Amino acid sequence: LAAAPSLHSSASPRPPIRGDPPSPEHRPPGCAFAPRCPLAEDHCHQQAPSLINRNAQQAVSCWLRPNDGSTTSNL
Repeated sequence: LAAAPSLHSSASPRPPIRGDPPSPEHRPPGCAFAPRCPLAEDHCHQQAPSLINRNAQQAVSCWLRPNDGSTTSNL
């Protein structure tokens, strides 16, 4: 998420996202983002997380999602 541009920041360069996106034809097991996620753990590569609705406009699908209702800004 750090690579996403911000409307409120200076024109500093964004960090590159490492790796290549997965092929839609040959998705690896586990989370589709695990090969490129710096926080991925072993189980992220083995089983995809389910989609959880956080509110009417937001959903999250991450094993590392907070369960306390806080935002996912740390991810």
